[in-house]
Amino acid sequence: MLPDAQRRVLERWYLDAWLIAATRGLAQESYDRVRKEIADHFHQGLDDGVARGLEPADAAEAAIEGLGPARAARRSFRRTYLTTTQANLIRSFSGHGSPDDSFGWWRRRSRIVLAFCISAITVLLALSTPSTERLQGVDLLLICATCLGALAISFVPRIFRSGRAREAILLGVVAEAFVWGGYLFTVVDENRAFATGSLAVLLIAFAVGVVPIFRKLGPALATDATDPR
Repeated sequence: MLPDAQRRVLERWYLDAWLIAATRGLAQESYDRVRKEIADHFHQGLDDGVARGLEPADAAEAAIEGLGPARAARRSFRRTYLTTTQANLIRSFSGHGSPDDSFGWWRRRSRIVLAFCISAITVLLALSTPSTERLQGVDLLLICATCLGALAISFVPRIFRSGRAREAILLGVVAEAFVWGGYLFTVVDENRAFATGSLAVLLIAFAVGVVPIFRKLGPALATDATDPR
């Protein structure tokens, strides 16, 4: 068994570079989790190598080789753990900010503030540009869609903090679709095909960004990603 001081030196010399390459793009919470897990494997490989009679440096190199290529590990980690972008998305839904984020308030409130601003713009546009070609009641429907969407988004952080992270994110995505859908159909009233296409693109973007989160969002990850401490 190597002394703790020597183990730390070997970890800094050999493991840190591998970890930097393997965890690029991961959220800080994910990095901490991965580092602890990989460090355990590294130290186990180090002890096994020394037990086989290898010099500490050779044992450290063998332990790193046993971890595999950093690029392959990075692909695996990104499929399993939250990335920085995904963690920020979760924080924006949960109402929590990162403790070292100077834009923490905006990240916590950006979705709610933006939703109500878009709703207000939709209401003003619908009331100030009446169209005789619209079916009676369409204006009211669009106003209701955006306002209800904004109201639903304001409840998402409370649902998230109650432990229903998946339900909160799903509600947030649906509510934002209502907000942006109402806005788009109000702005481009005479070109419904463009509005429909724009909304479809927006929904696809939401799906690409949100769907991978659901399979990663176990209880521990949800807590880590939204813990404001």
